[in-house]
Amino acid sequence: MNAPKPFRLIVLYAWLPDHNNPKIPGPKYRPVLVLDVNSNTKELLVVYGTSQQTQHPGKSEFTAHFDGLTKPTKFCFTYQRWIPATDEYLCKDGQKHIIGYLPHKYYPRVFEAIADLDD
Repeated sequence: MNAPKPFRLIVLYAWLPDHNNPKIPGPKYRPVLVLDVNSNTKELLVVYGTSQQTQHPGKSEFTAHFDGLTKPTKFCFTYQRWIPATDEYLCKDGQKHIIGYLPHKYYPRVFEAIADLDD
């Protein structure tokens, strides 16, 4: 049996690339949810997080609010990116901002959001 990858389901901040420039760090440092880790390429599969329109998450989205997040945050599973696990993408002012593991109570919402992607 393979050991779980330690960075899965961690919330951290990243310069998430936008749709127009998918190969460069994005313009806004935002919370993201790590879904997967590729240890061969040293990349993280992350899900976009936003504090906008959190009251009514849509299909393939859920809202979370827990210690470390300053506001309720909606994670949008239709907006995923593989990003390099480098300081260029993960640091602001020379520091990484890692919120921590997504609380277990949100796991059913993660599974629902992933299942919604197939619909």
